[in-house]
Amino acid sequence: MKNICHKSALTKRIVFLLLAVALFCSISAGAFAVQYAKPVNVKISRDASDKEKNVTAQLRPSFAETTQPTSSANSSNYIGERKAKSIALNHAGIEEESAVTFLGCKLDYDDGRAEYDVEFFKGNTEYDYEIDAESGTILSYDYDVESYTPPSSKNFSSTSYIGEQKAKSIALSHAGVSSKDATRMQCKLDRDDGQMVYEVEFEVGRTEYEYEIDAISGTIYQSEKEFDD
Repeated sequence: MKNICHKSALTKRIVFLLLAVALFCSISAGAFAVQYAKPVNVKISRDASDKEKNVTAQLRPSFAETTQPTSSANSSNYIGERKAKSIALNHAGIEEESAVTFLGCKLDYDDGRAEYDVEFFKGNTEYDYEIDAESGTILSYDYDVESYTPPSSKNFSSTSYIGEQKAKSIALSHAGVSSKDATRMQCKLDRDDGQMVYEVEFEVGRTEYEYEIDAISGTIYQSEKEFDD
């Protein structure tokens, strides 16, 4: 009887061990499957990310496109260098292009606006113009008389000066501006490099004018016009 009970207990232990081994194998197999399934998921996620990057790269403009000046899109509307030169010469009262020596005419950008910088000499006078590349409007100009020799001050007294009123009239006439249209006008007598000059400044709308005029002869040896944005 004891032998029968002993065999029965042994059988139960064996069955229990087999069930435990089977459960352990099952759990191990599941863990093994999960472990080797992860790289597949990661790869799929990476592939999807790469595709998203490719799509984004196709939709996003390149750096060169975003930094290109907006005015370049309208380059077909530019007046061209020859026209810019002609405008400057006409304003300076010079009829023949062959009568001057051009230092340069180049397209430039200032505050996002395209403009031509035109520089040239005639005689001993240097001219400098900034002209809107699309409309041809003169944005600013100035000219300087090089190696200018004023009359000797020994032969003249202050009574020989043309006076502020005459200096203003000379500046307004040169600019083609009526005195009633000029605002904030200033005129003062000053000495520059040993010569007496009138410095005349005024505005017309948003355009500023500056002149330096010889106090004795009334010669304009420097002028500037600038459009204020």
